[in-house]
Amino acid sequence: MIELTFLQSVEPQPARIPDEGGPAFGHSADRLIDTREKLGVPMAGMTARLLELLEDVQRTLFARAVAFRDDHTQHADTYDAFKQTLEGRPGFVLARWCGTAACEAQIKNDTQATIRNIPLDGTPAEGTCVRCDAPAQHVVRFAKSY
Repeated sequence: MIELTFLQSVEPQPARIPDEGGPAFGHSADRLIDTREKLGVPMAGMTARLLELLEDVQRTLFARAVAFRDDHTQHADTYDAFKQTLEGRPGFVLARWCGTAACEAQIKNDTQATIRNIPLDGTPAEGTCVRCDAPAQHVVRFAKSY
């Protein structure tokens, strides 16, 4: 059996078959990065199992990132609530925006928050801009940089 290890690092690590009893990548880490699980895989099914494990790790890490983003996203309907939310816990604030650069610049001057993205999930921008009360064009994610 071969011991497979997945490391979380900036640079990709080459996969190699270990020498007698050595770690799979020449490092001391021996856990999957998503579940911290240690496992062994027989040489016969190594390629298929490795691909399966990599896909599972990707799904797990993506689901964890989406859950974290959703847990750290709040909604604001008024400018006062918007500013209070930005002063509290770090994260995103979903708010309606009129689409003008002047309004975006004023929000940045008042709160140091900038637009991070315009979600493409089809959320209609019904209502008025959180700052200027003009008809909203988009629902956007604002955040401060830390």
